Amino acid sequence: MTPKPCIIDCDPGTDDAIALWLALASPELDVRLVTVAGGNVGLASTTANARAVVGLTGRAIPVVAGAERSLLADFRAEHAVHGQDGLGGVRLPDGPPLAPGIAADAIRAELRAAPPGSVTVIGLGPVTNLALAFATEPAL
Repeated sequence: MTPKPCIIDCDPGTDDAIALWLALASPELDVRLVTVAGGNVGLASTTANARAVVGLTGRAIPVVAGAERSLLADFRAEHAVHGQDGLGGVRLPDGPPLAPGIAADAIRAELRAAPPGSVTVIGLGPVTNLALAFATEPAL
């Protein structure tokens, strides 16, 4: 079986962190890019969590930061959902540094570089990064 190339857009609190970890462990998926938005906790925490999960795998997958908030509203933390850090206080080792750039740009670049229809985009959290990528280049 050939693994399916994919991009994962997420906001790693506990739910997305576990989903990301499972996706990275799956022999059915070839995760090429992880993009991160702010979710129940701010972008600094969600990107740190995504980097940590990717780091646990030992794989060199770029993690790119994106939108801090939704397109139509200000950010409002919801620490009651996943705790102050998004992982309920679970401490993971630091992962690799963030890749340079902006999530929407990275998504568009990854899709442009691949044959049409060959990369699956998986939106786990708020899909603001995906909205920005596709609104600015609808042909993708």
